[in-house]
Amino acid sequence: MNPKKDIDSITKIKQGDIHGFEEMVLTYQTPLFVYIVNIIQHKQTAEDILQDVFITAYTHLNTYNRFLGKFSTWLYRIARNRCLNEINRKKEILEPDFPELPMETSPAEDLLNKELFESLNEALDSLSFEDRSVFILAECDGLSHKDIARIENIKTGTVKSRLSRTKEKLRHHLKMNMGEDIEC
Repeated sequence: MNPKKDIDSITKIKQGDIHGFEEMVLTYQTPLFVYIVNIIQHKQTAEDILQDVFITAYTHLNTYNRFLGKFSTWLYRIARNRCLNEINRKKEILEPDFPELPMETSPAEDLLNKELFESLNEALDSLSFEDRSVFILAECDGLSHKDIARIENIKTGTVKSRLSRTKEKLRHHLKMNMGEDIEC
């Protein structure tokens, strides 16, 4: 995510060069997908939303103003709005459909890991959309508080307090479900 490279890609796209759009997709498809799938928790729906984000970005590229924020922030804002629209449209999030990853562990470790991930998913499901979004942008995507504030349209201080409060909620939930001996 390089602002200069973004501006070069945007310029190419506006000049009709399809390679600029390919560059944009290749740069942002993975981080945006990680964000979307963690919010929606359904792979196929996340793929559809990702595609919609790129179509929207392409068709509304003239509305992007580089003086108001980074291009990546603008894309994440589109993704956030599409996720929120999907949640509001469905009124319930589909069951997660992540594939089981093969691991070389003992049956006891498998059971503990399964319980931990189920508890973590349950904890994430208990969060509001806003809290979940801030948490995923910070912890999964590694975005700065400033960028998250722009995406969420809130103040940087609100990002910090929301993130702190969300982490405490997750810690509390995991300790209640997994026992006091779990490290969070």
